[in-house]
Amino acid sequence: MKFFGSGRTKLVAVFDIGSSSVGAALSEIKPGMKPRILQVVRESTDPQEKLDHRRFFLSMKKAFESVSQKLEGKAGKQVVDEVACFFSSPWYAALHDAARIAKHKPFRLTDQLLENAINARVLDFEEEEKQKYEDEELGAPKLIEKESMHVSLNGYEVSDYEKKMITEAEVAFFASVVPGRVLDDISEQVSRRFNHRKTGFHTFPFASYVIIRDMLLHGEHSFLLLDISGEMTDMLWVENGIVRKSAAFPLGKNFVLRRIAETLRVSLPEAESLLFMQASERAEKNTAVLVEKTLQNCAKDWLAKLQEEIRRFMRGGISPQKIFFASDENIAWWFGGMLKKENISGYAAGRSEKKNPPVCFLGKALAKNFCDFAEGVPKDAFLSVETAFLERFQNS
Repeated sequence: MKFFGSGRTKLVAVFDIGSSSVGAALSEIKPGMKPRILQVVRESTDPQEKLDHRRFFLSMKKAFESVSQKLEGKAGKQVVDEVACFFSSPWYAALHDAARIAKHKPFRLTDQLLENAINARVLDFEEEEKQKYEDEELGAPKLIEKESMHVSLNGYEVSDYEKKMITEAEVAFFASVVPGRVLDDISEQVSRRFNHRKTGFHTFPFASYVIIRDMLLHGEHSFLLLDISGEMTDMLWVENGIVRKSAAFPLGKNFVLRRIAETLRVSLPEAESLLFMQASERAEKNTAVLVEKTLQNCAKDWLAKLQEEIRRFMRGGISPQKIFFASDENIAWWFGGMLKKENISGYAAGRSEKKNPPVCFLGKALAKNFCDFAEGVPKDAFLSVETAFLERFQNS
């Protein structure tokens, strides 16, 4: 799982590409030490009253160009060794699956056999995604990640499998693809700004899963991870430390802002301001009533989709021991409040549960657990998770 060469300090440009903003950091990664974020830049993409996919892509591209230019300026004469880009929905598609090898006679398992089994399934996945994007101007998707997570031999999970004689093996893995034009445009800008430096591509949900598993839970826990971006909610279901299922639905922060804007007949920036005033209880009384009613209707719709997806892939399974979610700080209070009140364990079990699992926000308060920050640098939670993930890549 190596991305960096080992043994020396690296200066890394880290980009976070979401559906409502693009962020970037200059991060210093030293072997055996907590990574340090030296600079942070973030810009929102242009808000849209109605989502148009072409304008959506152009808005992201514009924000990425602006952020990369600013980061280049902040780097000054410092040499950037590596560049890493992390995607959130809707910029990627993911596959969580298990590749199986079975023979009538005992055989000796090798890394190459496992790699071949994973590659066969990933090729099928790539072809499926190409058919979905066949007529899209963003181009055919390209593979960016392929990571094995655990191996089972003859039905039993093991950590040491090399050259054992078996009749059956199964390897769970994660893979993701991004539209070709998105990758090409970002690679071109990175090459121009950072002198053709090596670029690694990843997804934010997978990075979050690794950091939660290794740094926050320290064991084979079962948890639900929600990445609530501007346009989407991504879900990862982790059982006994392994990603088992993923899902996404097209309701995020912006659907709330659009509802407020429509109900109160205001612009999207004004709707965001009203949401902030509602959180701080500073909205005018009649306005506050209308905003609250709108938020209640939004909660019903968002929770209905969440319940639908959880029941689809967790019914009868293990209830999560904890729920983690990532979102913009200015709306985390609303999503967090819903998750704490709602009977999420009941969704999974198919019945009402007395106790709901603890809810943890992956926000600024946790960012300091993952990275140190230079004085005066904003504590960006998304970039801190991604930088910590890269540090684990270097030392894995």
